[in-house]
Order: sequence, then C-alpha cells, then structure tokens
Amino acid sequence: MSKDKFPCMLAQANKYIDRITFPAFAQTKMDGLRANIIIEDGVTKVYSRNGKEITTFGHFDEMTKLDNVMLDGELLVLPQKGFELIQKERTIKFDGKTPMDRQTGNGIVNKSIVSDKRRTTITKDETDMFKIILWDMVDLKGWKTGHHAESYDDRFNKLQSVNDDYRFGLVESKVVNSLDSAMTLFKKKLAEGQEGLILKNRDMPWENKRSYHMVKMKDVKEIDLLCTEWVPGLGKNEGILGALKCQNKDSTIQVSVGSGFNDEQRNALKPKDVVGKIISVKYNDLIKSRDSKPTSLFLPIFVEVRSDKTEAD
Repeated sequence: MSKDKFPCMLAQANKYIDRITFPAFAQTKMDGLRANIIIEDGVTKVYSRNGKEITTFGHFDEMTKLDNVMLDGELLVLPQKGFELIQKERTIKFDGKTPMDRQTGNGIVNKSIVSDKRRTTITKDETDMFKIILWDMVDLKGWKTGHHAESYDDRFNKLQSVNDDYRFGLVESKVVNSLDSAMTLFKKKLAEGQEGLILKNRDMPWENKRSYHMVKMKDVKEIDLLCTEWVPGLGKNEGILGALKCQNKDSTIQVSVGSGFNDEQRNALKPKDVVGKIISVKYNDLIKSRDSKPTSLFLPIFVEVRSDKTEAD
C-alpha cells in the first residue's frame, strides 16, 4: 500500500453533529498517536495515519489470532520502571497505569516512525511500553478499496469478541440515546481530563474519507498548521526559539505561536526541526480581521510536531 494513498477514516467537526442519528455510540476521544495495525497473510505491521511504518520490535505480532484485517486505534505509552514521568491529572488508566501525556508519549512514539530522512532511534524497552486502544476492525479488502459496508455496530461487536491482551484495549464506549445524554457524558469526560468524545452512527460504514457518520466533540479547539518560519526569541529567550509562524492549507489562517514550549523545547527545536513541518496548535477561538488580512487564532498554544502528518488543515 502506497503511503500516498494510505486509507484513513476521519471524523467531522462538531458543527456537523446534526448528522448523528440517536441512539449512537459515544466514545472517549483518545489523546495519543493514530495508528493502524495491518494483519495480512499472517504478517503484522503497524503504520501511522499517513502510511509511515512504525517500528515495534514485534510487540504486536501475536496480539490476536486475526488475519487479513485492519485494526484502527491510538497508540499510547504506559510508563514502566525507569520511565516514570510527571503526568497531567487524568483519571483514565490502563493496566493500572496512567498513560503519558500526549506530548511526552508521542515524542517516544515518533522515534519509532520509519522515515527516508532519518533512522529510527526507538529502543525495545520503549516499544514495550506501547499499548494500542482500538475502536474499529475492518476487512482488509474493504480497507484497501476505501469502503466496507458492514455496519459499525457489527464491526465493534466483533472487535469486542477478540480475546483481550495486555498490548491492546478497547476504547471506552457507551450508547447514548439523545444529544442531551451525549452532552452530559461529554462534560464528564472533560472533568476527567479527557479531550472529549467521538459520536458515531451505529450503521456507519467504513469510508476512506472524513465521514459525516462520525463527529468530534471537543472543548478546546485544535488545528494542524504548516510551520513557515522559526522566529528567535528576545530577552531570556535570546538566541533560542521564540515563536513559530504557521498557516493553514490555503493561508486563510496565519498565526505566530509563542506559547506552549518548555525551556528544553526552546533550546532543542531548531529551524530544520519545524519549518516545513506540520504543527498541532490548540486555541480558544478564531480572530477574524475586519479588513482583508488572514484570520488569526486566540490564545494559540504549541502542542507537538506532527511527524505522522504532511498536510495542514
């Protein structure tokens, strides 16, 4: 499968919530790195959402007895002895462990992504901390052709029937009967420190596109932008990173992102690490200009460099 044509099903923004038919699935929005496990003719490989192979030292090779399927989910990193780190206040746990925050965990996972420009630097001890949280299982033929008609209800039931394994878990999922019920659950997830929910129609087919059958419910908004310029800092940040100038795909949003970096990142991130790369940015709202200037973002905060993505929103 060419990584340029790597099939991926994405969710729509919450403004399309009227496309959801209740009762519907409400699933916790995971905060890691999107990954697909492809099991074909007995061979298991792991890929990022844009088709880059992820080195796992065989960590998922014997995860299930399935074959010729695509398993869709999110890679998280569960800290083990020697890798204990300060975590955000989050109540969700797997195997009794709180996953590393997204920036720290994805920093480890990014070292495992195979690239033409660099060698992977991940170690087996680090991949032993990988756990994938799954939410879909699709027939491999349907995945390759970009459409699998089987309902999500049936696909998720099949996924639930797979014997559990310490290397994977199922996404927290609940059937909600109304938008009010979904909003109540959404607020509960935010209180727990989660990003929000994904609402899914129960009759949803698998589609290689941004599907109107699946909608994100998020509080703080997030956007993936192209970094166009590395700006040096002033004062205490003189000589190191001050901000990143970024824009969306069609340049209608342009913003300077100067918050969200810790001291280590300001010292470590060089122009070659970010310029021309996709940067995830959290923000509270759009700032629309009264003249013809591009739209900006209110309170933009750097999240991470998206090594799994090559195109801005």
